[in-house]
Amino acid sequence: RGQPPDLCQQAVLVEHHQPASSPSDPDRQSALSGMPPTYEAVRTATALYVRYADGSQEYYDTASDPYELHNLAASGVPPGLMLTLDALAACHGTEQCQLAAGRG
Repeated sequence: RGQPPDLCQQAVLVEHHQPASSPSDPDRQSALSGMPPTYEAVRTATALYVRYADGSQEYYDTASDPYELHNLAASGVPPGLMLTLDALAACHGTEQCQLAAGRG
């Protein structure tokens, strides 16, 4: 009916944990492009914030940069995004994770 639901999730956690694989693993990726680094990220309706295991960061204002061409992390990341990522990465259970995602 043209209205968002009352309990619409505001943030989503995205993670990739690079597997520890041996050279003899038949599923091991040979190209670096097939093996992205470990990261945790949070995506909202207007932003993407990525934090890599090595400490590097990416931040995109997807409202003004929908193709994520301009990494703004060097200019500062909104503290709310960092807190949301921390909360989502650490939450356990439906209720706790829904609260971390801004739902409920």
